[in-house]
Amino acid sequence: MTVLKKTTRFRAYQLGNAGSSFSYFSENKFTLIEARYNEFNAQSIKSEMKVCGVTEISTLHITSWDQDHCVPSQLEEIIEQLRPSRIEYPGYSPHTESGKSSLSII
Repeated sequence: MTVLKKTTRFRAYQLGNAGSSFSYFSENKFTLIEARYNEFNAQSIKSEMKVCGVTEISTLHITSWDQDHCVPSQLEEIIEQLRPSRIEYPGYSPHTESGKSSLSII
């Protein structure tokens, strides 16, 4: 067995409505989990990025096309403001207009 000391940070953010928003930081890579970015979590995400010493996110990981995980207007803000180097999204076709719009933005 190998044991490795690793500095990591995991945060959950309040959204003010149904849904989820998380971040994970390790090895100088900041991952934002879910395309949710609004007046309730934006400042907290920016503050966490500052603590981690990053100005852009390495990965945006979207787990579902449902609006509680991905909102098109918030996805656009994330792309514009946080400039992810990589976007990972669900491997199935979206079935809602919101999901279809989000996929077309990506």
